[in-house]
Amino acid sequence: MEKIISFLSIIGSFFLPAAPLACLVFFAVVIDTFVGRWYAKRNNEVVTSKKTRIGFVTKMITYGAGLFFIFLLDKFLINDFMLLYFPKEYLATAFTTIFLISIEYSSVDEKIKWATGKGISDRVVEFIKKIKKTINLVKEFNPNVNQNEK
Repeated sequence: MEKIISFLSIIGSFFLPAAPLACLVFFAVVIDTFVGRWYAKRNNEVVTSKKTRIGFVTKMITYGAGLFFIFLLDKFLINDFMLLYFPKEYLATAFTTIFLISIEYSSVDEKIKWATGKGISDRVVEFIKKIKKTINLVKEFNPNVNQNEK
């Protein structure tokens, strides 16, 4: 039993640099799963735990295997080359994580857009436009703001 624990701790410590990135991907998949269930219930579709579990487990196995495969490539091949040009370790693993999270974000955004008419991206752009409009109104109201910038 001690040898098994020792072996698993060695494997775990080897993959430790990729663990925070894997947690981010896991969190994104969990959010997508909850939004998917919410969207299905909102459209009066049958939501079963089996269907949810199959989708969730399939994504986690696929994303996890892909992420750890890229981490292995990064660890043994890509990382040393990339460090010559960029001061960031495991850059390919980080980009893979960003790619996987963007897939999940797109899924969440489109489900919210289908359900409410506005997605997250639409709401963020609208919020930024309102902030810009407010800043311009403040500048027009207070002429001293424009003088300080010059």
